[in-house]
Amino acid sequence: ISSQPSGNYFTISGTKVTIKANTPAGSHEVVIKATDSNSKVTKEATYTVAIAKVNAVCPTISDWTGSYDGSQHSINVSGGSGGSIQYRWNSTTEAWRDTKPTASVAGTWKVYVQVKGDSNHNTVDCGYKTLTINKVKAVITCANKTYNGSAQTIATCAGGTISGASQTNYKSGGYSITCAGDSNHTAADAKTCSINQKALTITAKAQTINYGTSIATGTGQVTVSGLVSGDSLTAITLKASTTNATTSGTITPSAAATSKGIGNYSVTYKTGVLKINKLPAKVSCSNKTYSGVEQTGCTCDGGTITGTYKATSAGTYSNVNCTPDGNHTAPSANSSWTMGKKALTITAKAQTINYGTSIATGTGQVTVSGLVSGDSLTAITLKASTTNVTTSGTITPSAAATSKGIGNYSVTYKTGVLTIKKVPSSITCSNKTYNGSAQNMYSTATGCTPDKNKTATTAGTYTVTCKGDTNHNDSSCSATMNKATPSFLLTETSGSMYVDGTKTYGIYPNVNGRHDYASTNTNVVGIVKLTDDATCSTANKQCIFQLTGKAEGQNIVINHAFTPSDTTNYNTVYATFKATVTSPPCYKLTCSCKVSGSWKTKNNMIVSSAASNFCSNTSAKESACNSICWGTFGGGSVQAVTVGNECSSSSCPAPSNASTPSGYPWARKISCTAPHTEWSTVSYYQTQSECTNSCSSGNPNPPYCSCSCYKR
Repeated sequence: ISSQPSGNYFTISGTKVTIKANTPAGSHEVVIKATDSNSKVTKEATYTVAIAKVNAVCPTISDWTGSYDGSQHSINVSGGSGGSIQYRWNSTTEAWRDTKPTASVAGTWKVYVQVKGDSNHNTVDCGYKTLTINKVKAVITCANKTYNGSAQTIATCAGGTISGASQTNYKSGGYSITCAGDSNHTAADAKTCSINQKALTITAKAQTINYGTSIATGTGQVTVSGLVSGDSLTAITLKASTTNATTSGTITPSAAATSKGIGNYSVTYKTGVLKINKLPAKVSCSNKTYSGVEQTGCTCDGGTITGTYKATSAGTYSNVNCTPDGNHTAPSANSSWTMGKKALTITAKAQTINYGTSIATGTGQVTVSGLVSGDSLTAITLKASTTNVTTSGTITPSAAATSKGIGNYSVTYKTGVLTIKKVPSSITCSNKTYNGSAQNMYSTATGCTPDKNKTATTAGTYTVTCKGDTNHNDSSCSATMNKATPSFLLTETSGSMYVDGTKTYGIYPNVNGRHDYASTNTNVVGIVKLTDDATCSTANKQCIFQLTGKAEGQNIVINHAFTPSDTTNYNTVYATFKATVTSPPCYKLTCSCKVSGSWKTKNNMIVSSAASNFCSNTSAKESACNSICWGTFGGGSVQAVTVGNECSSSSCPAPSNASTPSGYPWARKISCTAPHTEWSTVSYYQTQSECTNSCSSGNPNPPYCSCSCYKR
């Protein structure tokens, strides 16, 4: 075969030419040549071979169903021969394409298939299959971002439109992200995505402060590492580990805040070193005002207060100090404080009084403003500006005292209005007794000037008028000038006389008049005027009378009347003289005793004070003498005479008449007492010298003699 279609489709077996199965369709010329051993063609014949086309073989096609995954998908096609496989979508009018249709989105399509025959095959319609891509659920994927201060996409969504994925700040619990499905996806399940906190380190700066001083605070007292661009620390809390003096304290930061939000950071706080220096203890004093209760004037910052730092009363206290504690040193000097006086206003109350009346005093007459609780006004002095009638006087208070001490107050005294009203004047009349001269008929006059009848010279009743001054009204009073009582002096108003004795007394009138007398006792022997003035009427002249007694034991009464010649101014005067008639006194008692048949006389024996009773009692005399005789001599008969009584005066008056016994009512007595009663004796002398001489030379001699005054 010298010629055949390309591809060696014919074979010769002997003389038989075999057409191979893969011989292309068509008209083929076959040249058959014979060659010798030298390959020289010895014979050549040409033949025509016609091979008809056959139908192409359809591939195996099947539906494809799957879920959307974003990839291209197509129906399943395998095998087929005889040409090229061609496709078209859904329509019989669409042009065939050589490429197999694919889809990457959800949907359902019909894919038609044919085999377009080649030169050896006829085109074959293979039908259609369905390509189905189902929607899948959209998937949200968190981006795991860290806070950087700017907006970031914290999640992506495969298969839809995402919501909430653009965020700037960290949020506790994250953000809820949703994603609505697209044409290929259904809505995704919601998911929480977050922005992670950025690491932030805040370190407190070291500080050195004095005790009692707070540490410095604020953002300037820390260093910050990790803040994003554009963010700043806006707040920080700093806490000291101690407030006491230390060299190793710490300052701990906390509660930071930033301009973009501290929640965007994971904060690490680091402490700083704190040193606290000791300070001098400080005594702080403040002045107080007295309040009636104890007040604290000073306190100690840094120790225990000492000295007078508390007080109740106003004053200045300068000895305050304090003992330091462990955080302080002692103050360099004492401190002082003052409790000032409290303002106190005392105002006198208005008063209306009558002239001559004192203003009311006492604490009830003032009003007090400013007293502390529990205090009270205990004393006040009130002084009137005048004692005269006024409508504009003043009452000034002063010298106040309070129960808790006026020294605790600064006192302001305010005056009160004083009104003094006129009062009636007062005149006191004084009764007088006529004395022959002009006399005031009043004794006192207050607030007025005596006018009419202020003096009088004769006895009578007078009304005295008194003209009131500026403080008083007029007044008056009445007084009487009484008649004078003449001086009508009896030298004795009473006395005694002896039987048959006399008594002399006198009368002295001081004005002219008439004197009359009469006895109311008939026992008067006689009353004799011893003066020449028959009526005893001459003033200042003595009129002497003499009485004579009659019977012992009688009382004599003589009534005297004196009628002045001026009866207008003098009263009649009456006087009485009384006298008692008695027996003469017993001057001597002499007892004569008869002893052994003879008589022995004992003169002047001293007997008891009852001797005066012997004057009128003979038996008593005899009894007394009998006692003497028997006591001295053991018996005898009696003869009695009188003896006198001792006086009390140390001197004796001169005798009135020495020639008669009655002329010696007084004498000196010498009493000499011997060792034996019978030698006792009493003698009487006129003078002291006579008595003394007799005593000195008598028998027995002194010391048994003495002199004394004796009334017989």
